[in-house]
Amino acid sequence: MRRRACLSGCLKLHALSLLSPLATMAVHAQPQGGEAVWPEREPLRLVVPFPVGGTSDRIGRRAADLLGREIGQRILVDNIGGGGGSVGVAQALRQPADGYTLILGGIGQNAIAHALPAPPGYDSRRDLIALGLLHVGANVLLVRADSPLRRLEDLIAEARRRPDPIQYAYTPASSGHMAMELLRREAARCPMTQPGCSALPLAGQPYRGGGRLLQDLIDGRVALLFVNLDSALADLRAGRVRALAVSSARRHPLLPEVSTLAESGLPGFEVLSWSGLMVARGTPAPVVERLEAALRRVMASTEMQRAMQADGLTLPPAGAEAHAQLLAREITRWQRLVHDGGIMSD
Repeated sequence: MRRRACLSGCLKLHALSLLSPLATMAVHAQPQGGEAVWPEREPLRLVVPFPVGGTSDRIGRRAADLLGREIGQRILVDNIGGGGGSVGVAQALRQPADGYTLILGGIGQNAIAHALPAPPGYDSRRDLIALGLLHVGANVLLVRADSPLRRLEDLIAEARRRPDPIQYAYTPASSGHMAMELLRREAARCPMTQPGCSALPLAGQPYRGGGRLLQDLIDGRVALLFVNLDSALADLRAGRVRALAVSSARRHPLLPEVSTLAESGLPGFEVLSWSGLMVARGTPAPVVERLEAALRRVMASTEMQRAMQADGLTLPPAGAEAHAQLLAREITRWQRLVHDGGIMSD
């Protein structure tokens, strides 16, 4: 009976534990005795908790393709949008913790979500295991190409002059959302706890994902947005939008003429997007080790590095430890800024 159960698909962790996590042999090889080793079936599934078309979707699909080739199994992308990414993560965590469901983590669903008034229904440090980062990137503050605004100073002056707020687009709990909220507070030039101090009068319109924001900006439905630089490159190069500033600490090499927010009068301003692969807590340790090792090889590949450079993304530190450390820092940072700084309180 035990032999029949193994042949029907049980995972032999004692066999996996004898294999080096950095071994270059195919991870679906069969050990002696014919006992199946993960992954014994395909396809694997990568939950991307945002709709098709945005930065997260593109990064997730690239990772699924290259990681699938590395482990010798197909990885299908499953887009589940909503809740700034938290809906998809919560659904993925309902699946068995067996290594067949991967999760695209990121700043919104794994850090910012824990600072918001409505909890996401999971704890990223308790319920998830970090495998490694996929990208770090700047946001860019955009207006339409025909907008009279050309610098951050123009935006601040116009927002204070107008009787009604300037409309901007955002994906809830995204890095772009937080960048805009931080801009509103920092531009006030007074402590938000001070009586009579008010944020810059900008009014947000929420979107489920990043794919639609740029088109609505170009069509004039909104006047302003922060978006990941890789999403904006094509429209910037085509002259359909104009960049007022970037959210990184230094100017971006693909946009050397565009000032940072810090240079534009908001010292110390920096908000970066980031993403990484994760699995549910409880996934067998040998499976986690093999996934992390495979992801390290993917991130070190020439193909991945060239793709990231073309998109204007920064190659992040490799490995699960760097991912987990960044996650912990970002959760702490956004909890402090949201709670103590009054972000999203109005």
